[in-house]
Amino acid sequence: MAENKIRVERGNVVLYVFEEERRHYLQLGYNVTDEFGNIIEESVPRDLGTLQRYYVESKKKIADLEAKVAELESGKSTKEVVAEEEKTPAKRGRKKAE
Repeated sequence: MAENKIRVERGNVVLYVFEEERRHYLQLGYNVTDEFGNIIEESVPRDLGTLQRYYVESKKKIADLEAKVAELESGKSTKEVVAEEEKTPAKRGRKKAE
């Protein structure tokens, strides 16, 4: 019988646990990863700083999408909106939550 184990990690701690314990370790803050350390399934963050950062990022995405909807409803064609997005340089990196 083959052992059905998955790799989970949190910080510098790496554990190999049974597949049945996946949900438990996700709730404890561990991420499920592959053998190269790539995150397969991310745990729900529990610290306030991370939650605030996700909140700010989500609010910004919502505002951007609402602006796009308003532009499309105002009569601009989809091609014009896409052309404007291509002219705008992409932002890189993350800002820290204030």
